[in-house]
Amino acid sequence: MKKSRAAFFFIAGILLLLVFLVGCITDSITSGNQSGPQESNNEQTSSTPVSITHVFSQTIALQKPLPKKVDTIMVFKTIPVHYSRQDVIAFAQKFNLSNATKIKEVAEGSSIASSDGNIQAILHNSGFAEYHDSSRMHNIYSPESLKTQPSDNGNVKNATKFLKDHALLPDGAEFRGTERDKTINSRGNGTKLVFWGNPNIWYGRTLNNYPVEGTQLMLSIDSNGVPADFFTNWRNYKAYKELPVKSPEVAFEELKKNSFRVGMDLADNVSITDVYLAYHTKAGAETEYYLEPVWVFKGTAQVHGYTYESARDYVSALTDVPREFLMS
Repeated sequence: MKKSRAAFFFIAGILLLLVFLVGCITDSITSGNQSGPQESNNEQTSSTPVSITHVFSQTIALQKPLPKKVDTIMVFKTIPVHYSRQDVIAFAQKFNLSNATKIKEVAEGSSIASSDGNIQAILHNSGFAEYHDSSRMHNIYSPESLKTQPSDNGNVKNATKFLKDHALLPDGAEFRGTERDKTINSRGNGTKLVFWGNPNIWYGRTLNNYPVEGTQLMLSIDSNGVPADFFTNWRNYKAYKELPVKSPEVAFEELKKNSFRVGMDLADNVSITDVYLAYHTKAGAETEYYLEPVWVFKGTAQVHGYTYESARDYVSALTDVPREFLMS
């Protein structure tokens, strides 16, 4: 009996000692976390940190009724390519680059360059092809000198002829437009001089009666009709199967949920003036396994005070993406 009582008081003493130690440690930690002495016992403090979060607000206005629902659309698989040393040599010869000595073959594709490095031709295994002549790419013309240059129609005719003669214009290519880069030089007296670059002639395509967004071909020529710059993001496809398409109403709700973007930037205010079904190819440097059907939302968008007159964003149009494409 005496042993039991002694054991009881011993255990109770240990418990009281532990409670005392824990209290001291807690007080020490609390004191260490304080940034300064308390000036008033009436001041209310909280141990919960205050989190201030900026809530992004975007206004998307639909200026026209959504199009009718489409039940299904043909999906196309991308035909992979692998360019060899001989392929890039043949490609360069189309631009009269035949004495090049710098040839490279890597996993991403093949390239060839002139001995001075000013002229380059590159074939990417993702389907992207490009040619650059740095001695001609940055030509500038004054408004007066443009009067002696070929007209826009003449430039289109010359560019199209070159592309056809050298088997560089794919079947189904459609003329999209022509433009020149614009440079403004300001003088000390406040006057501004405008100069223009080489004409750039653009081509695109449709597939299955739908436009293919992102598929493009551009040829820039100098005043003599000699190619200065060329690139094409043009892949080959084969039909896969018809797949169900989500309604434009569902796509619009997804757009609002994910927010409208111009490039990498979130737009502040968006006015949608056109909605249509299309295909959208990946950028030239990316590997593509299938041509994605998309709903295109096009209109004007304001980003940081700047207005984009022809902004567009895309929402996947398929109700479900085939598993084999997700696992590719």
